Amino acid sequence: CQINETDKRVTLPNGSIIEFHSADDPQSLRSEGLRGVVVDEAAKIREDAWTQAIKPSLTDFEDSWALLLSTPLGRNWFWKIYEDGRDGKNDTRSFNYKSTDNPFVSKKKIALDKLTMSEREYGQEHDAIFYSDSGVVYVREYFNNRREKVDVWKRFISWDTASTVNNDSAYSCGVVGELTYDYRLFVKEVVHKKVEFVQLQYEVENLANKYNQDGLLEGIIIEYASSGISTVQSLKATADPEISQIIIPFIPRQSKESRALESAKFMEKGMILFPLYSTDNKWLPVFEDELLAFPDGLKDQSDAFSQLVKVVSPILTQGLLYGKR
Repeated sequence: CQINETDKRVTLPNGSIIEFHSADDPQSLRSEGLRGVVVDEAAKIREDAWTQAIKPSLTDFEDSWALLLSTPLGRNWFWKIYEDGRDGKNDTRSFNYKSTDNPFVSKKKIALDKLTMSEREYGQEHDAIFYSDSGVVYVREYFNNRREKVDVWKRFISWDTASTVNNDSAYSCGVVGELTYDYRLFVKEVVHKKVEFVQLQYEVENLANKYNQDGLLEGIIIEYASSGISTVQSLKATADPEISQIIIPFIPRQSKESRALESAKFMEKGMILFPLYSTDNKWLPVFEDELLAFPDGLKDQSDAFSQLVKVVSPILTQGLLYGKR
């Protein structure tokens, strides 16, 4: 056979041609006519890539075919085709296999994923379950792990900052998290207010000084975007060394939704603890309500919280796997 790496094309001895394309640009998938097509991780591509590019290219031949392979990703267009196949509609057939059905998959890896993944993640990735796109990330039961106080090993403060202050703008939010000796995270306090930018650095320093009297404050995490960029630069330049040297600029590499799902996973596994309701924790009901409403409504507290969990996630994972230090 002839292999053309530049054009990503393989020509077989019988003249048949196999081409490889990316679905990032649906227009690039248009073709004069295809005899057959294999779409890998079909649920992750845009629906118009299938309906406007790939599927029309299969109409030139009576015996054309398409094989759509994928891990489920909610009940999207791929799920609809899968359901058609289950019902025998539109000349479609569907098959569903779990990871454990594959004799070549590492059983050890699957067992590890069952321990570290949320029930929803595991069900989707390994049991091929199509979950409803209800948008629910946090559920009430995740807040049941409560403590009056914990023995603190390390402490972090996570900030999500807003650049403007008006009736429509976001709040600035700081979440204080305390790591325990068994690698869990205790949400100690949440500060949530609209603050003028000139006062933002003062709020960050004030909260840091409050929670570093015992020297256990390990890091101040600030999203490195919008007003967070100026805040980070200003704190590093003018704050006292015990604050300036522990600033952690956080550059988002995931969507807010992905970070929220990751934090919910650790909550479900019991790795995140919350204080008891009291007059000292008036912030707690408001914080919980925002997380339960996510992704609707305000997202300042949920963003600061999921950012905190993301930074300490290696420690939480170690706690899941090995327990106490």
